[in-house]
Amino acid sequence: LICVCLRAAQVFQVSSRRTMWLTILALLVLVNSVVGIFSYIEVIAPVLMGLPFHHCLYCMVQNVGDGSIMLGLFVLGNMMIGAALPSWKLAMSWADEKSLVRLITRLLNLGAICLAGPLLMLLVHLVR
Repeated sequence: LICVCLRAAQVFQVSSRRTMWLTILALLVLVNSVVGIFSYIEVIAPVLMGLPFHHCLYCMVQNVGDGSIMLGLFVLGNMMIGAALPSWKLAMSWADEKSLVRLITRLLNLGAICLAGPLLMLLVHLVR
């Protein structure tokens, strides 16, 4: 999703198929949200807490120091990428196209950065 998001942000500036790219990203965000939440519940939380049969996100947020930041960045990144399509559709009729393209591109790039954060944090946890 991060690679597709960055590619869409790059192509979004020059493409005439902007709505198609944003629709694909919105569908990928839905899939990523479902798979990500189940991953946090079933795999990531038990591994980070060191309790193999404890699948509670609330306990992960309490017991893992950066668990709340990790979960918050995941949700924020998905929301930013998911908000690009409604923002584009709602503002297309009245906003300046150049400034709207710049705004959506920044939204996609920031969403990709927010989604990369939890992956990096999880990698640090697994390596140490």
